[in-house]
Amino acid sequence: MSALIAPEGLPRPAVSADDAVRLAAEFYGVGTAQVKELGSQQDRNFRLTAADGSRQLLKISNPAFTRTEIEAQNAAMECLAAAGFATPLPQLSVNGEPVETTVLGGQEHRLRLLSYVEGTPVIDRPHLGPALRSALGDWLGRASTALAGLEHPGLDRSLQWDLRHGEEVVAALVPFVRAEWKQDLLLRTLERISSTLAPLKDQLPVQAVHGDLTDDNIVCTSGPRGSVELTGIIDFSDAMYSWRVAELAVGCSALFHHDPVNPLTVLPMIRAFHARAPLSDAEVRALWPLIVLRGAVLAVSGEHQVTIDAGNDYASDALDREWAMFEVPARSDWNAAEASIRAALGMELPSPPDTSAWLPLVPSLPVPAPVDFSWDSEEFSNGSWLDGAAEEERIFAEAAGAVLTRFGEARLTRAAVNSAEEPANTAIANRPARRRGGRRRAFRRPAGGGSRTGARRRPARNSEPADRVGAAAGRLSRGRDAASVRQGV
Repeated sequence: MSALIAPEGLPRPAVSADDAVRLAAEFYGVGTAQVKELGSQQDRNFRLTAADGSRQLLKISNPAFTRTEIEAQNAAMECLAAAGFATPLPQLSVNGEPVETTVLGGQEHRLRLLSYVEGTPVIDRPHLGPALRSALGDWLGRASTALAGLEHPGLDRSLQWDLRHGEEVVAALVPFVRAEWKQDLLLRTLERISSTLAPLKDQLPVQAVHGDLTDDNIVCTSGPRGSVELTGIIDFSDAMYSWRVAELAVGCSALFHHDPVNPLTVLPMIRAFHARAPLSDAEVRALWPLIVLRGAVLAVSGEHQVTIDAGNDYASDALDREWAMFEVPARSDWNAAEASIRAALGMELPSPPDTSAWLPLVPSLPVPAPVDFSWDSEEFSNGSWLDGAAEEERIFAEAAGAVLTRFGEARLTRAAVNSAEEPANTAIANRPARRRGGRRRAFRRPAGGGSRTGARRRPARNSEPADRVGAAAGRLSRGRDAASVRQGV
């Protein structure tokens, strides 16, 4: 197993709610009227409510983490607080210490009392509209810019969640994934991630990152007329040095379980981050593979955690969500995703491949003429695409020689109008079943399908105007829960 992951893993400290009340009184002189345990992957967090209603958070960190690492987390909180964010802040103990040490079960544990950031984690909102996704990206960019100047020895850590080690983590933990088909997809995807990232790694800037700026760890309140106002950042347990773009990849990954049929749901977040912290060409090239890698790390780590810590409901409840955070971007068209991101950022698109070298493979053929069967092809007129295969043969015949068609093209000639059968071109997503007249009907929207008689393309249902940049690059194919009770750092 990877040196990053101990064979026994990192189960949470064995601390009860009664222990938390006792420790708070002993080290911080705090009286507690109510105590509630909050979710955590590897630590223990307790929300303490005093008789006057004020709330604080007692955090007992996993014994695997050193005092220096805990102090670095405090430094990251203070850094973002100085930049205008509401964050938890360490409270001094009766001994005047921001970090205390106690012995539990024969092991030393670090504990802290932290101020409590009010608000509801964004993960509790089932729908994240473009404005909210953009606001989240803006916060990620602001936080990344603020943390860029932070230096602390405790940030230099070997952490399971550091995407610089993500490939190693996935390879080590994939045997814990119970479904064989999931293992196979993870391993095949890991090969592609490695080959794509290998030439880029040395070009990616490294700095201090929060490491887990997700919908779990950004809290919000409801504003006027149903608007959402972001109010604070929590959970600094993963603060470390890592690739700067990894901060964005982590944030993007958390969006897919809210909208699993739309891989380009991340575009507003990426645009807003880029406006605050401009991405380099290498970072843009690495972004989608890192988004996929983040999902893979979560998927295998979740399966591993429930194996070694069977009572961890927080980890087990997140398994399906974390799988979606991997599968959706992994099964999408990576090249189209990068092209969509570049178009959204106003960056130059990758040059198309030079196909001239292919011709000597068939030297007797003349230069092939390109043929376009897509929805906006100039080859069709007056509904001729409805003739299907016959229309394709007509176009081939008029080319009078060798022709070149595009691989994976969604052909309009394979779509039908007002048919009970789904078009046999390229489906981009399975949408939820729809009800009509009391009966449940499956609905699938194909790429390039739909009526073209009037040469007018109907917009996709549920698509956001801000997310349509991807159309220029081609349609895509489909592919930790604190909720309101998490305030871990």
